[in-house]
Amino acid sequence: MNQPLVSIIVVNFNGKHHLEACLKSLLHQTYPTEKLEIILLDNNSHDGSREFITQYFPSVRLIHNQTNRGFASAVNQGATIASGDYIALINNDAYADPQWIAMLVSTMQTHREQNVVCVGAKMLDWYGKKIDFIEGGINFYGHGVQIFAHVPVESLDIKQHEILFACGGAMLIDRKVFLDVGGFDDDYFAYFEDVDLGWRLWVFGYRVLFEPQAIIYHRHHGTANRMYYHQVHMLSERNALLTILKNYDDTHLQRILPTSLFLLIERSLLDMDYTAHRRLFDLREKGQHHDDGMITIPKVALSKLMAVGDVLDQFGHVWEKRQTIQAQRKRPDADILPLFKRPMDVSHLSATYAWLQSTLTDAFEVRSMFQPNRITRVLIVSSDALYENLAGVGMRAVEMARHLAPYCHV
Repeated sequence: MNQPLVSIIVVNFNGKHHLEACLKSLLHQTYPTEKLEIILLDNNSHDGSREFITQYFPSVRLIHNQTNRGFASAVNQGATIASGDYIALINNDAYADPQWIAMLVSTMQTHREQNVVCVGAKMLDWYGKKIDFIEGGINFYGHGVQIFAHVPVESLDIKQHEILFACGGAMLIDRKVFLDVGGFDDDYFAYFEDVDLGWRLWVFGYRVLFEPQAIIYHRHHGTANRMYYHQVHMLSERNALLTILKNYDDTHLQRILPTSLFLLIERSLLDMDYTAHRRLFDLREKGQHHDDGMITIPKVALSKLMAVGDVLDQFGHVWEKRQTIQAQRKRPDADILPLFKRPMDVSHLSATYAWLQSTLTDAFEVRSMFQPNRITRVLIVSSDALYENLAGVGMRAVEMARHLAPYCHV
Protein backbone atom coordinates (compact mmCIF):
# COMPACT_ATOMS: atom_id res chain seq x y z
CA MET A 1 0.00 0.00 0.00
CA ASN A 2 1.29 3.45 -0.90
CA GLN A 3 2.12 5.25 2.33
CA PRO A 4 0.89 8.84 2.67
CA LEU A 5 3.19 11.80 3.19
CA VAL A 6 3.03 13.13 6.76
CA SER A 7 3.97 16.67 7.76
CA ILE A 8 4.93 16.93 11.44
CA ILE A 9 4.28 20.38 12.87
CA VAL A 10 6.06 21.65 15.97
CA VAL A 11 5.34 25.07 17.48
CA ASN A 12 8.09 26.63 19.59
CA PHE A 13 8.42 29.68 21.79
CA ASN A 14 11.57 29.89 23.91
CA GLY A 15 11.72 26.11 24.16
CA LYS A 16 15.34 25.55 23.11
CA HIS A 17 15.96 23.30 26.13
CA HIS A 18 13.20 20.94 24.90
CA LEU A 19 14.05 20.78 21.20
CA GLU A 20 16.88 18.26 21.09
CA ALA A 21 14.84 15.42 22.58
CA CYS A 22 11.77 16.30 20.51
CA LEU A 23 13.47 16.62 17.11
CA LYS A 24 15.78 13.63 17.56
CA SER A 25 12.75 11.44 18.25
CA LEU A 26 11.07 12.68 15.06
CA LEU A 27 14.17 11.96 12.98
CA HIS A 28 14.26 8.39 14.31
CA GLN A 29 10.73 7.34 13.41
CA THR A 30 10.27 3.93 11.79
CA TYR A 31 8.00 5.55 9.22
CA PRO A 32 9.88 6.02 5.89
CA THR A 33 12.05 9.12 6.04
CA GLU A 34 11.12 10.15 2.51
CA LYS A 35 7.46 10.21 3.58
CA LEU A 36 8.04 12.66 6.44
CA GLU A 37 8.63 16.38 6.62
CA ILE A 38 9.22 18.28 9.84
CA ILE A 39 8.10 21.90 10.06
CA LEU A 40 8.99 23.98 13.11
CA LEU A 41 7.24 27.30 13.54
CA ASP A 42 9.14 29.54 15.91
CA ASN A 43 7.04 32.30 17.49
CA ASN A 44 9.88 34.83 17.72
CA SER A 45 11.88 33.07 20.45
CA HIS A 46 14.71 34.99 22.08
CA ASP A 47 16.52 32.03 23.67
CA GLY A 48 18.60 30.94 20.67
CA SER A 49 16.09 28.33 19.47
CA ARG A 50 16.38 29.22 15.78
CA GLU A 51 20.17 29.23 15.80
CA PHE A 52 20.15 25.86 17.56
CA ILE A 53 17.85 24.32 14.96
CA THR A 54 19.81 25.74 12.03
CA GLN A 55 23.06 24.34 13.41
CA TYR A 56 22.01 20.92 14.66
CA PHE A 57 18.82 20.07 12.73
CA PRO A 58 19.28 21.48 9.20
CA SER A 59 16.72 19.06 7.71
CA VAL A 60 13.94 20.68 9.75
CA ARG A 61 12.00 23.32 7.85
CA LEU A 62 12.21 26.38 10.08
CA ILE A 63 9.66 29.20 9.88
CA HIS A 64 10.46 32.36 11.83
CA ASN A 65 7.39 34.33 12.89
CA GLN A 66 8.06 37.96 13.78
CA THR A 67 5.60 37.83 16.69
CA ASN A 68 4.26 35.21 19.08
CA ARG A 69 1.25 33.97 17.14
CA GLY A 70 0.30 31.41 19.77
CA PHE A 71 -0.25 27.70 19.23
CA ALA A 72 -3.52 27.70 17.27
CA SER A 73 -2.54 30.24 14.62
CA ALA A 74 0.97 28.79 14.19
CA VAL A 75 -0.43 25.29 13.59
CA ASN A 76 -2.81 26.69 10.98
CA GLN A 77 0.12 28.44 9.35
CA GLY A 78 2.06 25.18 9.28
CA ALA A 79 -0.89 23.25 7.86
CA THR A 80 -1.22 25.78 5.03
CA ILE A 81 2.40 25.39 3.88
CA ALA A 82 2.68 21.65 4.58
CA SER A 83 2.97 19.14 1.76
CA GLY A 84 1.59 16.12 3.59
CA ASP A 85 -1.64 14.21 3.12
CA TYR A 86 -1.77 14.16 6.92
CA ILE A 87 -0.42 16.56 9.50
CA ALA A 88 0.88 15.34 12.84
CA LEU A 89 1.16 17.62 15.86
CA ILE A 90 3.55 17.19 18.77
CA ASN A 91 4.39 19.58 21.59
CA ASN A 92 7.93 20.91 21.64
CA ASP A 93 8.28 19.66 25.25
CA ALA A 94 7.65 16.04 24.24
CA TYR A 95 9.45 13.20 22.48
CA ALA A 96 7.91 10.42 20.40
CA ASP A 97 8.17 6.66 20.48
CA PRO A 98 9.80 5.42 17.23
CA GLN A 99 6.48 3.84 16.14
CA TRP A 100 4.42 6.96 16.86
CA ILE A 101 3.76 8.09 13.28
CA ALA A 102 3.47 4.54 11.93
CA MET A 103 0.75 3.62 14.45
CA LEU A 104 -1.21 6.82 13.89
CA VAL A 105 -1.15 6.40 10.11
CA SER A 106 -2.09 2.72 10.31
CA THR A 107 -5.14 3.48 12.46
CA MET A 108 -6.20 6.34 10.20
CA GLN A 109 -5.87 4.28 7.03
CA THR A 110 -7.72 1.32 8.54
CA HIS A 111 -10.73 3.41 9.55
CA ARG A 112 -11.01 5.97 6.77
CA GLU A 113 -14.12 4.30 5.36
CA GLN A 114 -15.78 4.84 8.77
CA ASN A 115 -15.19 8.60 8.38
CA VAL A 116 -12.29 8.74 10.86
CA VAL A 117 -10.21 11.82 10.01
CA CYS A 118 -8.31 12.38 13.25
CA VAL A 119 -6.41 10.03 15.57
CA GLY A 120 -5.11 10.90 19.03
CA ALA A 121 -2.03 9.40 20.65
CA LYS A 122 -1.34 8.18 24.16
CA MET A 123 0.59 10.79 26.14
CA LEU A 124 2.64 9.67 29.13
CA ASP A 125 4.85 11.61 31.50
CA TRP A 126 8.50 12.14 30.57
CA TYR A 127 9.54 8.82 32.12
CA GLY A 128 6.61 6.77 30.87
CA LYS A 129 5.35 6.02 34.38
CA LYS A 130 2.08 7.94 34.58
CA ILE A 131 -0.70 8.89 32.20
CA ASP A 132 -0.90 12.39 30.77
CA PHE A 133 -3.62 11.93 28.13
CA ILE A 134 -5.53 8.82 27.13
CA GLU A 135 -8.97 10.36 26.79
CA GLY A 136 -10.28 13.87 26.87
CA GLY A 137 -13.63 14.95 28.18
CA ILE A 138 -15.24 18.30 28.92
CA ASN A 139 -17.79 19.61 31.36
CA PHE A 140 -20.94 21.20 30.01
CA TYR A 141 -19.45 24.72 30.09
CA GLY A 142 -16.52 23.76 27.91
CA HIS A 143 -13.62 23.16 30.30
CA GLY A 144 -11.42 20.29 29.17
CA VAL A 145 -10.80 17.31 31.43
CA GLN A 146 -7.87 14.91 31.09
CA ILE A 147 -9.41 11.65 32.29
CA PHE A 148 -7.09 9.41 34.35
CA ALA A 149 -4.29 12.01 34.28
CA HIS A 150 -1.39 11.10 36.64
CA VAL A 151 -2.67 7.54 37.14
CA PRO A 152 0.10 4.90 36.90
CA VAL A 153 0.31 3.42 33.40
CA GLU A 154 0.12 -0.20 34.54
CA SER A 155 -3.19 0.42 36.31
CA LEU A 156 -5.22 0.70 33.10
CA ASP A 157 -5.50 -1.30 29.91
CA ILE A 158 -6.85 1.19 27.38
CA LYS A 159 -8.13 -0.01 24.01
CA GLN A 160 -8.71 1.90 20.80
CA HIS A 161 -11.91 3.94 21.18
CA GLU A 162 -13.81 7.03 20.06
CA ILE A 163 -12.99 10.34 21.73
CA LEU A 164 -14.50 13.81 21.52
CA PHE A 165 -11.13 15.34 20.68
CA ALA A 166 -7.49 14.40 20.26
CA CYS A 167 -4.99 16.35 22.33
CA GLY A 168 -3.30 18.98 20.17
CA GLY A 169 0.03 17.92 21.62
CA ALA A 170 -0.04 14.47 20.00
CA MET A 171 -2.38 13.83 17.10
CA LEU A 172 -2.73 13.07 13.39
CA ILE A 173 -5.38 14.63 11.15
CA ASP A 174 -6.24 14.66 7.47
CA ARG A 175 -4.74 17.90 6.20
CA LYS A 176 -7.50 18.65 3.68
CA VAL A 177 -10.25 18.07 6.27
CA PHE A 178 -8.36 20.20 8.81
CA LEU A 179 -8.26 23.11 6.38
CA ASP A 180 -11.83 22.55 5.11
CA VAL A 181 -13.34 22.72 8.62
CA GLY A 182 -11.35 25.87 9.43
CA GLY A 183 -8.46 24.32 11.36
CA PHE A 184 -7.91 25.55 14.88
CA ASP A 185 -9.72 28.77 15.70
CA ASP A 186 -7.07 31.51 15.33
CA ASP A 187 -8.78 33.56 18.03
CA TYR A 188 -7.98 30.97 20.72
CA PHE A 189 -4.20 31.64 20.73
CA ALA A 190 -3.76 28.63 23.05
CA TYR A 191 -5.83 26.29 25.27
CA PHE A 192 -8.92 24.28 24.31
CA GLU A 193 -8.40 24.84 20.57
CA ASP A 194 -8.18 21.03 20.29
CA VAL A 195 -11.47 20.61 22.20
CA ASP A 196 -13.17 23.02 19.82
CA LEU A 197 -11.74 21.33 16.73
CA GLY A 198 -12.73 17.83 17.88
CA TRP A 199 -16.28 18.91 18.73
CA ARG A 200 -16.56 20.66 15.36
CA LEU A 201 -15.38 17.52 13.53
CA TRP A 202 -18.16 15.50 15.16
CA VAL A 203 -20.74 18.20 14.33
CA PHE A 204 -19.62 18.00 10.69
CA GLY A 205 -20.12 14.23 10.61
CA TYR A 206 -16.53 13.04 11.10
CA ARG A 207 -15.13 10.76 13.81
CA VAL A 208 -12.07 10.89 16.08
CA LEU A 209 -10.26 7.83 17.46
CA PHE A 210 -7.70 7.21 20.19
CA GLU A 211 -4.79 4.87 19.36
CA PRO A 212 -3.04 3.52 22.50
CA GLN A 213 -0.08 2.09 20.55
CA ALA A 214 0.97 5.56 19.35
CA ILE A 215 2.92 6.98 22.29
CA ILE A 216 4.67 10.21 23.18
CA TYR A 217 6.35 11.30 26.41
CA HIS A 218 5.55 14.79 27.67
CA ARG A 219 6.78 17.29 30.25
CA HIS A 220 3.31 18.29 31.47
CA HIS A 221 2.90 22.09 31.26
CA GLY A 222 6.55 22.47 30.32
CA THR A 223 5.58 25.57 28.35
CA ALA A 224 2.58 26.77 30.39
CA ASN A 225 4.66 26.93 33.57
CA ARG A 226 6.57 29.84 32.02
CA MET A 227 3.37 31.92 31.76
CA TYR A 228 1.51 33.97 34.37
CA TYR A 229 -1.26 32.10 36.16
CA HIS A 230 -3.91 34.76 35.50
CA GLN A 231 -3.08 34.88 31.78
CA VAL A 232 -3.53 31.12 31.43
CA HIS A 233 -6.85 31.37 33.30
CA MET A 234 -8.09 34.15 31.05
CA LEU A 235 -7.35 32.12 27.92
CA SER A 236 -8.94 28.93 29.22
CA GLU A 237 -12.08 30.71 30.47
CA ARG A 238 -12.50 32.71 27.26
CA ASN A 239 -11.89 29.74 24.98
CA ALA A 240 -14.27 27.48 26.88
CA LEU A 241 -16.97 30.12 26.47
CA LEU A 242 -16.19 30.49 22.77
CA THR A 243 -16.38 26.71 22.33
CA ILE A 244 -19.87 26.34 23.78
CA LEU A 245 -21.14 29.43 21.96
CA LYS A 246 -20.13 27.96 18.60
CA ASN A 247 -20.87 24.26 18.90
CA TYR A 248 -24.07 23.55 20.86
CA ASP A 249 -27.28 23.47 18.84
CA ASP A 250 -29.83 26.23 19.47
CA THR A 251 -31.98 24.34 21.95
CA HIS A 252 -29.11 23.25 24.15
CA LEU A 253 -27.28 26.58 24.03
CA GLN A 254 -30.34 28.34 25.48
CA ARG A 255 -30.10 26.14 28.57
CA ILE A 256 -26.32 25.99 28.79
CA LEU A 257 -25.35 29.63 28.34
CA PRO A 258 -27.07 31.23 31.38
CA THR A 259 -25.87 28.40 33.62
CA SER A 260 -22.31 28.78 32.33
CA LEU A 261 -22.26 32.55 32.85
CA PHE A 262 -23.64 32.28 36.40
CA LEU A 263 -20.91 29.75 37.24
CA LEU A 264 -18.20 31.86 35.65
CA ILE A 265 -19.21 34.82 37.84
CA GLU A 266 -19.19 32.57 40.91
CA ARG A 267 -15.65 31.37 40.07
CA SER A 268 -14.55 34.99 39.85
CA LEU A 269 -16.12 35.87 43.22
CA LEU A 270 -14.57 32.84 44.90
CA ASP A 271 -11.15 33.75 43.53
CA MET A 272 -11.48 37.17 45.15
CA ASP A 273 -11.16 35.29 48.43
CA TYR A 274 -13.21 37.84 50.37
CA THR A 275 -11.04 40.79 49.32
CA ALA A 276 -14.25 42.29 47.94
CA HIS A 277 -16.73 41.43 50.66
CA ARG A 278 -20.34 42.10 49.71
CA ARG A 279 -21.03 44.18 52.79
CA LEU A 280 -18.85 46.89 51.21
CA PHE A 281 -21.62 47.26 48.63
CA ASP A 282 -24.53 47.19 51.09
CA LEU A 283 -26.23 50.57 51.42
CA ARG A 284 -27.01 49.80 55.05
CA GLU A 285 -23.26 49.84 55.79
CA LYS A 286 -22.82 53.48 54.68
CA GLY A 287 -20.85 55.43 57.24
CA GLN A 288 -19.77 52.33 59.18
CA HIS A 289 -16.27 52.17 57.67
CA HIS A 290 -13.78 54.49 56.02
CA ASP A 291 -14.08 54.06 52.24
CA ASP A 292 -11.64 55.50 49.75
CA GLY A 293 -13.44 53.80 46.84
CA MET A 294 -10.60 51.36 46.10
CA ILE A 295 -10.32 47.57 46.46
CA THR A 296 -7.37 45.32 45.59
CA ILE A 297 -8.59 42.39 43.49
CA PRO A 298 -6.43 39.34 42.59
CA LYS A 299 -5.65 39.15 38.89
CA VAL A 300 -6.86 35.55 38.69
CA ALA A 301 -10.32 36.68 39.83
CA LEU A 302 -10.46 39.41 37.21
CA SER A 303 -9.26 36.95 34.55
CA LYS A 304 -12.78 35.49 34.34
CA LEU A 305 -14.36 38.88 33.69
CA MET A 306 -11.64 39.78 31.20
CA ALA A 307 -12.47 36.55 29.38
CA VAL A 308 -16.11 37.59 29.03
CA GLY A 309 -14.99 41.03 27.92
CA ASP A 310 -12.92 39.48 25.14
CA VAL A 311 -15.94 37.51 23.93
CA LEU A 312 -18.21 40.56 24.05
CA ASP A 313 -15.69 42.66 22.11
CA GLN A 314 -15.84 40.21 19.22
CA PHE A 315 -19.36 38.86 19.68
CA GLY A 316 -20.54 39.61 16.14
CA HIS A 317 -17.51 37.74 14.78
CA VAL A 318 -18.14 34.81 17.15
CA TRP A 319 -21.80 34.62 16.18
CA GLU A 320 -20.90 34.50 12.49
CA LYS A 321 -18.64 31.53 13.23
CA ARG A 322 -21.48 29.84 15.10
CA GLN A 323 -23.85 30.34 12.18
CA THR A 324 -21.30 28.89 9.76
CA ILE A 325 -20.79 25.80 11.93
CA GLN A 326 -24.48 25.20 12.57
CA ALA A 327 -25.30 25.57 8.87
CA GLN A 328 -22.97 22.62 8.16
CA ARG A 329 -24.24 20.40 11.00
CA LYS A 330 -24.54 16.74 10.02
CA ARG A 331 -24.78 15.13 13.44
CA PRO A 332 -27.22 16.01 16.26
CA ASP A 333 -26.07 16.98 19.75
CA ALA A 334 -27.70 13.84 21.11
CA ASP A 335 -25.02 11.75 19.36
CA ILE A 336 -22.14 13.98 20.54
CA LEU A 337 -22.95 14.73 24.19
CA PRO A 338 -22.11 11.20 25.45
CA LEU A 339 -18.52 11.87 24.30
CA PHE A 340 -18.20 14.64 26.90
CA LYS A 341 -17.60 11.87 29.49
CA ARG A 342 -17.46 14.32 32.42
CA PRO A 343 -20.21 16.87 31.74
CA MET A 344 -20.85 17.55 35.45
CA ASP A 345 -17.21 18.02 36.47
CA VAL A 346 -16.69 21.15 38.56
CA SER A 347 -14.05 23.73 37.66
CA HIS A 348 -13.53 25.15 41.13
CA LEU A 349 -12.60 23.11 44.20
CA SER A 350 -15.14 24.55 46.59
CA ALA A 351 -18.13 22.95 48.29
CA THR A 352 -20.07 26.20 47.75
CA TYR A 353 -19.34 26.07 44.05
CA ALA A 354 -20.25 22.38 43.72
CA TRP A 355 -23.59 23.05 45.45
CA LEU A 356 -24.33 26.01 43.17
CA GLN A 357 -23.46 24.05 40.04
CA SER A 358 -25.77 21.23 41.09
CA THR A 359 -28.59 23.69 41.83
CA LEU A 360 -28.20 25.51 38.52
CA THR A 361 -27.99 22.36 36.42
CA ASP A 362 -31.26 21.18 37.93
CA ALA A 363 -32.95 24.58 37.57
CA PHE A 364 -32.01 24.93 33.89
CA GLU A 365 -32.53 21.19 33.18
CA VAL A 366 -28.93 20.81 32.04
CA ARG A 367 -28.42 17.45 33.71
CA SER A 368 -31.19 15.85 31.66
CA MET A 369 -29.37 16.76 28.45
CA PHE A 370 -26.62 14.29 29.32
CA GLN A 371 -28.38 11.68 31.42
CA PRO A 372 -32.03 11.66 30.36
CA ASN A 373 -32.73 8.12 31.56
CA ARG A 374 -30.63 8.02 34.74
CA ILE A 375 -32.68 8.74 37.85
CA THR A 376 -30.73 6.83 40.54
CA ARG A 377 -27.92 8.69 42.30
CA VAL A 378 -24.97 6.66 43.61
CA LEU A 379 -22.11 7.93 45.78
CA ILE A 380 -19.04 5.68 45.88
CA VAL A 381 -16.68 6.32 48.80
CA SER A 382 -13.15 4.92 48.63
CA SER A 383 -10.69 4.72 51.51
CA ASP A 384 -7.88 4.67 48.92
CA ALA A 385 -6.75 7.84 47.15
CA LEU A 386 -7.60 7.32 43.49
CA TYR A 387 -4.50 9.05 42.19
CA GLU A 388 -2.21 6.53 43.87
CA ASN A 389 -1.51 3.01 42.58
CA LEU A 390 -4.95 1.67 41.78
CA ALA A 391 -5.28 -1.67 43.54
CA GLY A 392 -7.68 -3.22 46.00
CA VAL A 393 -10.28 -0.74 47.25
CA GLY A 394 -9.29 2.03 44.82
CA MET A 395 -9.47 -0.16 41.74
CA ARG A 396 -12.82 -1.61 42.83
CA ALA A 397 -14.22 1.90 43.33
CA VAL A 398 -13.17 2.99 39.85
CA GLU A 399 -14.52 -0.18 38.24
CA MET A 400 -17.85 0.11 40.06
CA ALA A 401 -18.16 3.73 38.95
CA ARG A 402 -17.32 2.85 35.37
CA HIS A 403 -19.92 0.08 35.15
CA LEU A 404 -22.66 2.03 36.95
CA ALA A 405 -22.15 5.31 35.07
CA PRO A 406 -24.31 4.35 32.04
CA TYR A 407 -27.28 3.73 34.34
CA CYS A 408 -26.93 6.07 37.34
CA HIS A 409 -25.68 9.48 38.43
CA VAL A 410 -22.38 8.36 40.00
